[in-house]
Amino acid sequence: MNLVQPFSREHAETMVVVVGVIAGVVGYGRSLSIERAHNASRVFAVVLMLFYVVENAIRVGLLGAPVSVIFPFELCSILFFVAAAGFWTNKRWLLDIVVFWTFSGTFQAMITPTPWGEFLSLEYVRYFAAHSILVLAATWAVIAHGHRPTPMGAVRAFILLQIWAAIGGTVNALSGQNYMFLRHPPRSPTLFDYLGRWPWYILSLELVGIISFAIWLGLWALVLKTPLARPEKRSEA
Repeated sequence: MNLVQPFSREHAETMVVVVGVIAGVVGYGRSLSIERAHNASRVFAVVLMLFYVVENAIRVGLLGAPVSVIFPFELCSILFFVAAAGFWTNKRWLLDIVVFWTFSGTFQAMITPTPWGEFLSLEYVRYFAAHSILVLAATWAVIAHGHRPTPMGAVRAFILLQIWAAIGGTVNALSGQNYMFLRHPPRSPTLFDYLGRWPWYILSLELVGIISFAIWLGLWALVLKTPLARPEKRSEA
């Protein structure tokens, strides 16, 4: 089976479709009043949970993945729960995690994808749908829901990422799994290939994470100076 090649024609076509869908959905959300957008966010929270259940049923039941995939120790897996909780409760710290973890991790996973499936196979569609809905959630959080990423939010999200990585590493040690690729890098070509051997690439990832958080903080600061930004209405602490 051929692995997906980053920056291939098929990959580029997929990303064009993904960006188009995200722009359309978030644009609609931005057109709503803030109250209606927050109500829509709660609906989105339910959709995220339903998607997680269906996606993992497909992975285990149809694609033959091990049952371990349903446990939310992967970065993208736990983000479904965090995003749903953030949209339902409007807690700032949860939305900080959604924005910074998603754009620094999930979005990167779309640029250098790792599905074990050819173009438009069930696994290919599942992989991009799962990652796309998380990027949609993070974009929705800022543009439609009205969350404002801040330097303090970035620091808080980075500290929480360290805690989650420690939990994932502990689970890996006890179970032999490779959640968050903490034991070995993905089998497909990714950024990991340029970060050194294990365990040194984990230290490299820390630096990449800091840089990525800073870049996305700056990018969102620029976006929020445009008409896309809602008048500030703070999330709950």
